[in-house]
Amino acid sequence: MLNNVRNSGAMIVAVLAMYGGAHAQQLVPNPGFEELLQCPDFQSQLDRTAHWFDPSVGGTPDLFHACGEPLYSVPGNAVGVQDPVNGQAYAGIFLWIQNVLDEWREYLEVPLTAPLSAGTCYHFRMHANLGDFSGFTTDALGVHFAMDSVLTEDPFAPGLEPHISLAPGTFLDRNAWTVVEGDYTAAGGERFLLIGNMNNDVGTTVQPLPPGPPNTGDHIYAFIDSVTVTPCGGIALALPEATASSLRIPSPVPDVLQLPLSAADVRVRVFDSAGRTVHAGAAGEGTVHTAAWRPGVYVVELSGPRGVLLRQRVLKG
Repeated sequence: MLNNVRNSGAMIVAVLAMYGGAHAQQLVPNPGFEELLQCPDFQSQLDRTAHWFDPSVGGTPDLFHACGEPLYSVPGNAVGVQDPVNGQAYAGIFLWIQNVLDEWREYLEVPLTAPLSAGTCYHFRMHANLGDFSGFTTDALGVHFAMDSVLTEDPFAPGLEPHISLAPGTFLDRNAWTVVEGDYTAAGGERFLLIGNMNNDVGTTVQPLPPGPPNTGDHIYAFIDSVTVTPCGGIALALPEATASSLRIPSPVPDVLQLPLSAADVRVRVFDSAGRTVHAGAAGEGTVHTAAWRPGVYVVELSGPRGVLLRQRVLKG
Protein backbone atom coordinates (compact mmCIF):
# COMPACT_ATOMS: atom_id res chain seq x y z
CA MET A 1 0.00 0.00 0.00
CA LEU A 2 2.81 2.38 0.88
CA ASN A 3 4.50 1.74 -2.46
CA ASN A 4 1.27 2.62 -4.25
CA VAL A 5 1.06 5.91 -2.35
CA ARG A 6 4.69 6.67 -3.12
CA ASN A 7 4.17 5.93 -6.81
CA SER A 8 1.14 8.21 -6.82
CA GLY A 9 3.21 10.98 -5.21
CA ALA A 10 6.00 10.54 -7.76
CA MET A 11 3.41 10.80 -10.53
CA ILE A 12 2.09 14.07 -9.08
CA VAL A 13 5.61 15.53 -9.05
CA ALA A 14 6.18 14.31 -12.61
CA VAL A 15 2.97 15.94 -13.80
CA LEU A 16 4.00 19.20 -12.13
CA ALA A 17 7.36 19.06 -13.89
CA MET A 18 5.69 18.28 -17.22
CA TYR A 19 3.47 21.31 -17.02
CA GLY A 20 6.04 23.59 -15.39
CA GLY A 21 6.02 25.94 -18.38
CA ALA A 22 2.29 26.54 -17.99
CA HIS A 23 2.56 27.59 -14.37
CA ALA A 24 2.65 31.27 -13.60
CA GLN A 25 4.57 33.10 -10.92
CA GLN A 26 2.55 33.38 -7.73
CA LEU A 27 3.26 36.83 -6.27
CA VAL A 28 1.85 36.47 -2.73
CA PRO A 29 4.39 35.05 -0.28
CA ASN A 30 3.03 32.71 2.38
CA PRO A 31 -0.46 32.67 0.75
CA GLY A 32 -2.00 30.38 3.37
CA PHE A 33 -0.32 31.90 6.48
CA GLU A 34 1.53 28.59 6.98
CA GLU A 35 5.10 29.88 7.36
CA LEU A 36 5.40 30.26 11.11
CA LEU A 37 7.82 32.25 13.20
CA GLN A 38 6.04 31.03 16.33
CA CYS A 39 2.77 29.25 17.10
CA PRO A 40 -0.09 31.59 18.12
CA ASP A 41 -1.17 31.53 21.77
CA PHE A 42 -3.13 34.81 22.04
CA GLN A 43 -5.06 37.32 19.96
CA SER A 44 -3.48 39.82 17.55
CA GLN A 45 -0.48 37.67 16.61
CA LEU A 46 -0.39 38.06 12.85
CA ASP A 47 3.30 38.88 13.31
CA ARG A 48 3.92 35.21 14.11
CA THR A 49 3.50 34.28 10.45
CA ALA A 50 5.99 35.35 7.78
CA HIS A 51 5.58 38.38 5.47
CA TRP A 52 2.06 39.50 6.53
CA PHE A 53 1.60 42.54 8.80
CA ASP A 54 -1.02 44.80 10.40
CA PRO A 55 -1.01 48.18 8.63
CA SER A 56 -2.80 50.05 11.43
CA VAL A 57 -1.65 51.11 14.89
CA GLY A 58 -4.72 49.86 16.74
CA GLY A 59 -5.91 46.88 14.67
CA THR A 60 -5.69 43.34 16.04
CA PRO A 61 -5.71 40.83 13.14
CA ASP A 62 -5.40 37.25 14.33
CA LEU A 63 -3.49 34.15 13.29
CA PHE A 64 -4.97 30.66 13.66
CA HIS A 65 -2.78 27.58 13.21
CA ALA A 66 -3.07 23.89 14.05
CA CYS A 67 -0.09 24.19 16.40
CA GLY A 68 -1.65 27.10 18.31
CA GLU A 69 -3.29 27.19 21.72
CA PRO A 70 -6.94 25.95 21.66
CA LEU A 71 -8.46 29.44 21.23
CA TYR A 72 -6.11 30.13 18.29
CA SER A 73 -6.01 26.75 16.61
CA VAL A 74 -7.88 25.21 13.67
CA PRO A 75 -10.46 24.03 12.94
CA GLY A 76 -11.94 25.14 16.29
CA ASN A 77 -11.00 28.45 17.90
CA ALA A 78 -12.34 31.48 19.77
CA VAL A 79 -14.27 32.72 16.73
CA GLY A 80 -15.82 29.51 15.45
CA VAL A 81 -15.11 26.19 13.76
CA GLN A 82 -13.75 26.12 10.21
CA ASP A 83 -11.30 23.89 8.37
CA PRO A 84 -8.62 25.71 6.38
CA VAL A 85 -8.98 25.75 2.60
CA ASN A 86 -5.84 23.63 2.66
CA GLY A 87 -2.87 23.40 4.97
CA GLN A 88 -3.07 24.15 8.68
CA ALA A 89 -3.72 27.89 9.07
CA TYR A 90 -5.67 31.02 8.23
CA ALA A 91 -5.91 34.63 9.41
CA GLY A 92 -8.88 36.58 10.78
CA ILE A 93 -10.04 40.22 10.80
CA PHE A 94 -12.99 42.33 11.95
CA LEU A 95 -14.82 43.90 9.02
CA TRP A 96 -17.38 45.84 11.10
CA ILE A 97 -18.39 46.27 14.77
CA GLN A 98 -21.76 47.64 15.90
CA ASN A 99 -22.14 50.42 18.48
CA VAL A 100 -18.66 50.01 19.95
CA LEU A 101 -16.17 51.84 17.78
CA ASP A 102 -17.43 53.77 14.77
CA GLU A 103 -15.68 52.89 11.52
CA TRP A 104 -13.58 50.19 13.22
CA ARG A 105 -11.68 48.02 10.72
CA GLU A 106 -8.88 45.47 10.64
CA TYR A 107 -6.67 44.74 7.63
CA LEU A 108 -4.11 42.28 6.36
CA GLU A 109 -1.20 43.53 4.28
CA VAL A 110 1.62 41.75 2.48
CA PRO A 111 4.49 42.81 0.18
CA LEU A 112 4.35 41.12 -3.22
CA THR A 113 7.36 39.10 -4.32
CA ALA A 114 7.81 41.39 -7.37
CA PRO A 115 6.29 44.73 -8.48
CA LEU A 116 3.37 44.52 -10.91
CA SER A 117 4.14 45.42 -14.54
CA ALA A 118 2.29 48.30 -16.18
CA GLY A 119 -0.53 47.21 -18.47
CA THR A 120 -0.33 43.58 -17.37
CA CYS A 121 -3.47 41.74 -16.27
CA TYR A 122 -3.25 39.92 -12.93
CA HIS A 123 -5.77 37.52 -11.45
CA PHE A 124 -6.46 37.78 -7.72
CA ARG A 125 -8.10 34.98 -5.73
CA MET A 126 -8.69 34.35 -2.04
CA HIS A 127 -11.14 32.54 0.24
CA ALA A 128 -13.17 34.17 3.02
CA ASN A 129 -15.45 32.67 5.66
CA LEU A 130 -17.74 34.26 8.25
CA GLY A 131 -16.71 33.59 11.85
CA ASP A 132 -19.43 31.56 13.58
CA PHE A 133 -20.11 34.06 16.36
CA SER A 134 -20.74 36.97 14.01
CA GLY A 135 -24.26 38.34 14.48
CA PHE A 136 -24.22 39.91 11.02
CA THR A 137 -22.81 39.28 7.57
CA THR A 138 -21.73 41.58 4.72
CA ASP A 139 -20.56 41.78 1.14
CA ALA A 140 -18.03 44.52 2.03
CA LEU A 141 -14.71 42.77 1.53
CA GLY A 142 -12.09 43.73 -1.02
CA VAL A 143 -8.43 44.14 -1.91
CA HIS A 144 -6.28 47.10 -2.92
CA PHE A 145 -2.95 47.04 -4.77
CA ALA A 146 -0.64 49.82 -3.55
CA MET A 147 2.67 51.29 -4.69
CA ASP A 148 3.87 51.62 -1.10
CA SER A 149 2.80 50.06 2.17
CA VAL A 150 -0.51 51.42 3.48
CA LEU A 151 0.03 52.50 7.08
CA THR A 152 -2.61 54.22 9.21
CA GLU A 153 -2.53 55.75 12.68
CA ASP A 154 -5.96 54.32 13.54
CA PRO A 155 -7.86 51.14 12.58
CA PHE A 156 -10.39 53.01 10.45
CA ALA A 157 -11.29 52.81 6.77
CA PRO A 158 -8.22 54.20 4.95
CA GLY A 159 -10.14 55.97 2.19
CA LEU A 160 -8.94 53.57 -0.52
CA GLU A 161 -11.04 52.08 -3.29
CA PRO A 162 -10.93 48.27 -3.55
CA HIS A 163 -9.62 47.10 -6.90
CA ILE A 164 -11.39 43.74 -6.51
CA SER A 165 -14.25 42.96 -4.12
CA LEU A 166 -17.20 40.70 -3.49
CA ALA A 167 -20.08 41.25 -5.88
CA PRO A 168 -22.92 43.27 -4.26
CA GLY A 169 -25.30 40.85 -2.58
CA THR A 170 -22.69 38.09 -2.20
CA PHE A 171 -22.69 37.81 1.57
CA LEU A 172 -20.10 35.89 3.56
CA ASP A 173 -21.22 32.44 4.68
CA ARG A 174 -20.23 30.68 7.90
CA ASN A 175 -20.78 27.20 6.46
CA ALA A 176 -18.54 27.44 3.41
CA TRP A 177 -15.60 29.40 2.07
CA THR A 178 -16.57 32.21 -0.32
CA VAL A 179 -14.17 32.85 -3.19
CA VAL A 180 -13.24 36.48 -3.82
CA GLU A 181 -11.59 36.86 -7.22
CA GLY A 182 -11.17 39.10 -10.21
CA ASP A 183 -8.74 40.59 -12.72
CA TYR A 184 -6.70 43.74 -12.23
CA THR A 185 -4.73 45.64 -14.87
CA ALA A 186 -1.68 47.12 -13.17
CA ALA A 187 -0.69 50.75 -13.38
CA GLY A 188 2.86 49.53 -12.83
CA GLY A 189 5.00 49.39 -9.70
CA GLU A 190 2.37 48.13 -7.24
CA ARG A 191 4.27 46.29 -4.50
CA PHE A 192 1.75 45.72 -1.69
CA LEU A 193 -1.63 44.04 -1.27
CA LEU A 194 -4.19 45.19 1.34
CA ILE A 195 -7.21 43.05 2.34
CA GLY A 196 -10.28 44.18 4.31
CA ASN A 197 -13.43 46.33 4.32
CA MET A 198 -12.45 49.67 2.79
CA ASN A 199 -15.95 51.15 2.97
CA ASN A 200 -17.02 53.45 5.78
CA ASP A 201 -19.98 52.43 7.95
CA VAL A 202 -22.50 54.21 5.72
CA GLY A 203 -21.16 52.41 2.66
CA THR A 204 -21.05 48.98 4.35
CA THR A 205 -24.05 46.75 3.62
CA VAL A 206 -24.85 44.81 6.78
CA GLN A 207 -27.32 41.93 6.99
CA PRO A 208 -28.42 40.70 10.44
CA LEU A 209 -28.48 36.95 11.00
CA PRO A 210 -31.32 35.14 12.80
CA PRO A 211 -31.11 35.80 16.56
CA GLY A 212 -29.79 33.16 18.90
CA PRO A 213 -26.62 31.04 19.12
CA PRO A 214 -24.19 31.10 17.49
CA ASN A 215 -25.22 34.52 16.10
CA THR A 216 -24.33 36.32 19.32
CA GLY A 217 -21.68 38.84 18.29
CA ASP A 218 -22.36 42.48 17.49
CA HIS A 219 -19.74 42.29 14.76
CA ILE A 220 -18.70 40.81 11.43
CA TYR A 221 -15.52 38.74 11.59
CA ALA A 222 -13.93 37.00 8.60
CA PHE A 223 -11.39 34.22 8.22
CA ILE A 224 -9.04 34.71 5.24
CA ASP A 225 -7.08 31.94 3.49
CA SER A 226 -5.36 30.92 0.24
CA VAL A 227 -4.49 34.35 -1.21
CA THR A 228 -2.95 34.31 -4.72
CA VAL A 229 -1.99 36.80 -7.42
CA THR A 230 -0.93 35.42 -10.82
CA PRO A 231 -0.72 36.79 -14.37
CA CYS A 232 -4.10 36.33 -16.07
CA GLY A 233 -4.39 32.93 -17.68
CA GLY A 234 -1.69 31.46 -15.44
CA ILE A 235 -1.97 28.60 -12.98
CA ALA A 236 -1.03 29.13 -9.33
CA LEU A 237 2.13 27.36 -8.22
CA ALA A 238 0.57 24.68 -6.05
CA LEU A 239 -1.21 21.37 -6.26
CA PRO A 240 -4.96 21.43 -6.77
CA GLU A 241 -6.66 21.47 -3.36
CA ALA A 242 -8.26 18.05 -3.85
CA THR A 243 -4.92 16.47 -4.76
CA ALA A 244 -3.07 18.06 -1.84
CA SER A 245 -5.75 16.99 0.64
CA SER A 246 -5.48 13.35 -0.54
CA LEU A 247 -1.93 13.08 0.85
CA ARG A 248 -2.04 12.20 4.53
CA ILE A 249 0.40 11.05 7.22
CA PRO A 250 -0.89 8.59 9.86
CA SER A 251 -1.00 10.11 13.35
CA PRO A 252 0.16 9.51 16.03
CA VAL A 253 3.56 8.78 14.53
CA PRO A 254 5.83 5.92 15.63
CA ASP A 255 9.62 6.17 15.90
CA VAL A 256 9.87 6.09 12.09
CA LEU A 257 7.50 8.44 10.25
CA GLN A 258 6.48 7.14 6.82
CA LEU A 259 6.12 9.93 4.24
CA PRO A 260 3.39 9.73 1.57
CA LEU A 261 5.91 11.01 -1.03
CA SER A 262 9.44 9.77 -1.65
CA ALA A 263 11.04 11.61 -4.56
CA ALA A 264 14.49 13.15 -4.77
CA ASP A 265 13.11 16.60 -5.58
CA VAL A 266 10.64 16.63 -2.67
CA ARG A 267 11.79 18.34 0.54
CA VAL A 268 10.49 17.64 4.03
CA ARG A 269 10.50 20.02 7.00
CA VAL A 270 9.13 19.38 10.48
CA PHE A 271 8.28 22.08 13.04
CA ASP A 272 7.57 21.66 16.73
CA SER A 273 4.73 23.41 18.57
CA ALA A 274 6.86 26.54 19.03
CA GLY A 275 7.50 26.79 15.29
CA ARG A 276 11.12 25.60 15.55
CA THR A 277 12.52 23.39 12.77
CA VAL A 278 13.33 19.92 14.13
CA HIS A 279 14.03 18.25 10.78
CA ALA A 280 14.81 19.39 7.24
CA GLY A 281 16.01 17.38 4.27
CA ALA A 282 15.14 15.47 1.13
CA ALA A 283 12.20 13.07 1.16
CA GLY A 284 13.99 10.57 -1.07
CA GLU A 285 14.19 7.83 1.58
CA GLY A 286 10.50 8.14 2.41
CA THR A 287 11.05 8.13 6.17
CA VAL A 288 11.94 10.46 9.05
CA HIS A 289 13.31 9.07 12.31
CA THR A 290 11.37 10.50 15.27
CA ALA A 291 12.68 8.52 18.27
CA ALA A 292 14.42 11.62 19.65
CA TRP A 293 11.31 13.81 19.42
CA ARG A 294 9.60 14.81 22.62
CA PRO A 295 5.89 13.93 22.93
CA GLY A 296 3.69 16.65 21.48
CA VAL A 297 2.29 18.19 18.32
CA TYR A 298 4.41 18.69 15.19
CA VAL A 299 3.74 20.08 11.71
CA VAL A 300 5.13 18.15 8.73
CA GLU A 301 5.58 20.04 5.44
CA LEU A 302 6.37 18.48 2.07
CA SER A 303 7.32 20.73 -0.84
CA GLY A 304 8.22 20.08 -4.47
CA PRO A 305 9.65 22.16 -7.29
CA ARG A 306 6.34 23.98 -7.74
CA GLY A 307 5.37 24.71 -4.17
CA VAL A 308 3.99 23.13 -0.99
CA LEU A 309 2.41 19.71 -1.47
CA LEU A 310 1.30 18.97 2.09
CA ARG A 311 1.22 20.56 5.55
CA GLN A 312 -0.19 18.39 8.30
CA ARG A 313 -0.27 18.37 12.08
CA VAL A 314 0.77 15.06 13.65
CA LEU A 315 1.05 13.83 17.22
CA LYS A 316 4.12 12.18 18.66
CA GLY A 317 3.11 10.08 21.67
